[in-house]
Amino acid sequence: MLGSKLETYFKKIMTIPHGSGHEEWLADYIEYFAQQHGYDYVRDVMNNIIIYVPATKGYEDHETVALQAHLDMVCDVEPGYDYDFYNDPIKLKKVKGYYTAEHTTLGADDGAGVAMILTFIDENKNHPALECIFTVAEEVNMYGAIHIDHSRIHAKRMISLDDDLFGVTTVASAGCTEMTLSKTLHPQENKDPAYKIYIGDLLGGHSGDEIHKGRGNAPHLLARACKSLLDHGIDVRVARLTSGNKINAIPLNGEVVFASISDLKDIKAQLKTFEASIKEEYAESDPDLKLYLDEVEWNDVYPGDESEAILNTIFLSTNGALRMSNTIKDHPITSVNLGVVSTYDHVLKLNYSIRSDLESERNLVADQISTLGSFFTMSVDRFGDFDAMTYQSKSPLRRKMKSLYKEMFHKVMKERMMHAALETGIFQKRHPDMDIVTLGPELENIHTYKERMHISSFKLTYRFLKKIIGEL
Repeated sequence: MLGSKLETYFKKIMTIPHGSGHEEWLADYIEYFAQQHGYDYVRDVMNNIIIYVPATKGYEDHETVALQAHLDMVCDVEPGYDYDFYNDPIKLKKVKGYYTAEHTTLGADDGAGVAMILTFIDENKNHPALECIFTVAEEVNMYGAIHIDHSRIHAKRMISLDDDLFGVTTVASAGCTEMTLSKTLHPQENKDPAYKIYIGDLLGGHSGDEIHKGRGNAPHLLARACKSLLDHGIDVRVARLTSGNKINAIPLNGEVVFASISDLKDIKAQLKTFEASIKEEYAESDPDLKLYLDEVEWNDVYPGDESEAILNTIFLSTNGALRMSNTIKDHPITSVNLGVVSTYDHVLKLNYSIRSDLESERNLVADQISTLGSFFTMSVDRFGDFDAMTYQSKSPLRRKMKSLYKEMFHKVMKERMMHAALETGIFQKRHPDMDIVTLGPELENIHTYKERMHISSFKLTYRFLKKIIGEL
């Protein structure tokens, strides 16, 4: 039955912990797979793996094809639940035609791609020579694709299986820069009443795919909540602020603890007014938005100038889609996402992901964030500059793929420019003569505990992949 082996491999991958930075167990499985099938392979110290599959009979003189997917996944858990992503399997379940997970990210990004490659190697006998490339750390810094030994890759054609819409292929993607602002804090003893504001049930999502949808950013809303109190004469001294756990995901919840000598009735009244205003603002994008206030016990608090620095830096941080394309519908040219905020160990850290089709605009936003940090005597760390995937007007592989899609499904395969950064940009930069296309099943709410994958599109994507490779 079509898809049964495909689903078996996908389910197997879900049993192996493989969060970013902890891909070694899944790499062990991939290596064992190559050994069991008798194929040559290389595995580096980072756990990148390339499996070399010889051409089958009749395809010996066809050009080599690279298949690519990444081994790591984003680890996100629903608030109120504990989960050990480093040791426990993903609890997979089927719900109304979708795969999802119990209270965590699913990891179909990119477990689906890995499963399709393994299935194809295992069961297909009609294909050119294959270089099956499995990279690590895609979700954090793309160091796997950056530092893999590119001299080991000889193919001039690549199918990247890290896309999230069936019937659509990505023809260009944004470049990305990541930054951190940090500041050492100096807590003081607290003897005043303390309170915790929690904001949650935002939709969040991938900071490339969903940044243009106007969804709420939890740390921004927390800073606004505190500013609204301060603007009405209410005492607020921050003791703790935390929100988000992945730089490339829009934070969907967070909390701020603060001390105050102001009357609790005044605090509640102003927060009620603030809650009403933001619920109106985000009624369409985040209809389930929640705000709670609780009384807590807290022993230390940051002095007024440091508290103001925390709130003002977040409040003034540029965030969201900064410029949209005038010619491509719903396509951001430039954006920034404040993905992680923490005061852990009394060090304020603000982690930003900047994306743009234009390197000059990425640098502009990075300079703006650096300047903001300097106002509040923060240190600046810029890292993770990833290359954009530029549009190639002449792509025989894309032309062939679109022709086969129309033949199989009687529809036109769509092309899109993606605002997310993809490893294909790195491969294109290192292999300028490589013809690259992307393919993937329908994924929703990527990088959040609400992630799910449409099962029938997963099977159709694999069926289409077999057709493409058989025709190359």
